[in-house]
Amino acid sequence: MRLSARGRRWLAIFGAAAIVYLLLAYVVLPALWTHHEHEPGLANLPMVTRTADGIPGDALNVGLVGNTRDITRAMHAAEWFPADPITLRTSIDIIGSVVLDRPYHDAPVSPLYYDGKKEQLAFEKPDGRSADRRHHVRLWQVLEKGTDGRPVWLGSITFDRGVGLSHDTGQVTITQTEKSTSRVLSSTAQKERSHRRRCRRRR
Repeated sequence: MRLSARGRRWLAIFGAAAIVYLLLAYVVLPALWTHHEHEPGLANLPMVTRTADGIPGDALNVGLVGNTRDITRAMHAAEWFPADPITLRTSIDIIGSVVLDRPYHDAPVSPLYYDGKKEQLAFEKPDGRSADRRHHVRLWQVLEKGTDGRPVWLGSITFDRGVGLSHDTGQVTITQTEKSTSRVLSSTAQKERSHRRRCRRRR
């Protein structure tokens, strides 16, 4: 079946458009694409934590700016609890919380390491009765001064959703999923802004 002149013209246009699309999408644009980092000091930093055994841990998926007091106040305003340190007592308490389904709002978190350092701050927000359902975030100060002169922190926020076995070691652990980081932390930012407005009005 022979195509008419008009049909051949449309076929040529379609073929040319497909070639242009393929060149742009798979050659030109990937070559031109660059990542713009608002904090230049973060540009070449790794974005994954590690366990004490050196196994890759949680991804870094949140950044905060401010000193320790700023961050602690903001998390407190958003009803996040500082995590207890790991001791024999707190280890027994978290087991009791999970087994007996009872609250433990400041349960400890397992340590993770970034650039060889254990998390400097850790907070959690319960999402159920016991400690096996909670949001928690670990934070590391990575820059003493960012572009606005304040400390910069990177962190990993995850959601514990139950008890299971580690995919890496087979050990019993709390199973996690990265869950709605922006939604969970947006309330933190909103409450901190409200707190600042109230402080200004009191002055």
